[in-house]
Amino acid sequence: MPDKQQRALEHYIGVGSYPTYKIVAPNGNLLPTEAPRPDHPEAIRNMIEKLKNNK
Repeated sequence: MPDKQQRALEHYIGVGSYPTYKIVAPNGNLLPTEAPRPDHPEAIRNMIEKLKNNK
């Protein structure tokens, strides 16, 4: 991907550093917050539960 497209995509999805983890909602939307690292499954579960309760 050309640099200009890469920067545009990073800006669009809110990537400020690498690695960046995001949660994608069932409807395909990216949630506006960064997700915990994959090696922290309990933190991921807690975040998902919190998001479900905020509906």
